[in-house]
Formats: sequence, structure tokens, C-alpha cells
Amino acid sequence: MPSVQSLKQQAYYGHPRNRFWPLIAALFDGDAQAPYAQRVQHLLNQDIALWDVLARCIRPGSADADIRSDSEIPNRIDRLLNEHPGITRVYFNGAAAQTCFHRHFSHLTTRNSQRLPSTSPANAAWSLNDLIRDWAPLRDSLRGA
Repeated sequence: MPSVQSLKQQAYYGHPRNRFWPLIAALFDGDAQAPYAQRVQHLLNQDIALWDVLARCIRPGSADADIRSDSEIPNRIDRLLNEHPGITRVYFNGAAAQTCFHRHFSHLTTRNSQRLPSTSPANAAWSLNDLIRDWAPLRDSLRGA
């Protein structure tokens, strides 16, 4: 789920210390400071779609660990993947997203998926350079490497 700050901005990865946009800019020659709509279009130009595993949940604050599991309402990722068979890979921004996906969509685990290190400020032990190195498989898979 987006952070409280991201929800207020109506923009994914809106927290100023989240490294998602600088990471994507580094991997795909983009501009992390571009207006939000341009950053989203840049993702689409790379054949990348963003969607939260959860459509709704109850969570005090922004920490994924605080999500009440009994309140989770998943997005219809199963329907999305069935309607768009060209989506061949699913990448998770951190362990919480992957765990939640498997909890709600265990029947889809045969799809090619990979957990990537979280870009959240809570994962401060990873530098931007560490993230660039470990997210490179996303870029490489899109470039056919």
C-alpha cells in the first residue's frame, strides 16, 4: 500500500526519501524530478506497470508491518494477468508485497516472479547503488538480456 504521504499526493512513491523514482531514473535513463505524470509515462514506455497487491486495508501509519491482515482486500491481479497474457513477469518491491501476493494469489505462484529489495526509506541499509545493482534484472529482462 502507498504510504500516508503518497496517498495524500495521489502518487506512488511520494515519500521524498523513497528511492523508487531515482532508481527507475538510473536504470532507464529517466528524470526522477520530472512531474509525476511524466514519470509514470516513462514507466509505461519501458513496459512497466505499477499496481499494489492490495486495493484496501486498515493500517495505522505507513509501515507495511502494521497492515491488519483481516482487513486486506486484494486488487484483482489474477484477473489482470488472465486478461493480459503478455504480462510474463511480476516483480515485488520488497518482501511485504511478495508475502501479501502469495497470501492472496497462491495459485499464481507459477508465474515468473521475483522479489526485489524495497525502495522504502525503512530499508535504509541499502544504498541507491545497492538497489541499482539488485534491480538490474528488471531492466535486463525488459531489454531481453
